[in-house]
Amino acid sequence: MGQVDVEEWRTGLWLQALQAQSSVVLEEAAATAAALQRRFCTSRIEAFRFLPAVASMLGTLRSSCLTTVIITNGHSDVQASKLEACGARNLVDYVIIGGDEVAAGRYEKPHRSIYDRACQLAGCTPDQAIMVGDNYICDVVGGQEAGLLATVWINETGKAVPEGAAVMPTFTVSSVVELPALIDQLNAGLPR
Repeated sequence: MGQVDVEEWRTGLWLQALQAQSSVVLEEAAATAAALQRRFCTSRIEAFRFLPAVASMLGTLRSSCLTTVIITNGHSDVQASKLEACGARNLVDYVIIGGDEVAAGRYEKPHRSIYDRACQLAGCTPDQAIMVGDNYICDVVGGQEAGLLATVWINETGKAVPEGAAVMPTFTVSSVVELPALIDQLNAGLPR
C-alpha cells in the first residue's frame, strides 16, 4: 500500500474548510485551496532550521567520534523536506524516517525495531546508545523498552511525566544543547 500524497490530502482539507465556511464557487475554492497549501508548505519549511548552537553541538558530538542518528516518525515526504530544510543530513551520520520503515514493512517509534536499526547503523549495541527526543512515549518509553543505555527527554515547556508512568527518563533537559554534559556524565559513570 502506497503512502498518501500529502500535498493532495492537505489541499483537500483546505478545500473542505473553504466550502464549509463560504459560498465560493468550487473552481475558485479549489484554486484558493491549492494556493493556501503552497503557502503553508513554504512557510512551514522556512521555519525548520537548526539553531547555530544545535548545529555546533552535533559537530562536537561527531568530532568526538560519536555516531549520530536521527529517528523521526511521520510521512516520508514531509519528514524528508523538513530534514532537507534544516540541513540535518549534513550534520548527522544517519537518518531513519518512520514512514520509510513502515513502507518497508517495519515500524516507527516507539517499536523496538527502529532503535535496533539505528544501533545497527551506528555500529553499537542498544546498551551503548542514548535516545534524545521530545516525545515522552516515542522517545523515552520506546528508548527504554528497547534497552538503550539512557533516554534524554527534551522538555522545553516543563511538562510533567504522565501520571502513573512506569518509565522515567534517565535525564530531563530543557534544551538539546545540554547533551554533551550528560554524555560526559555517563562516560564518567557518575550518578544520574
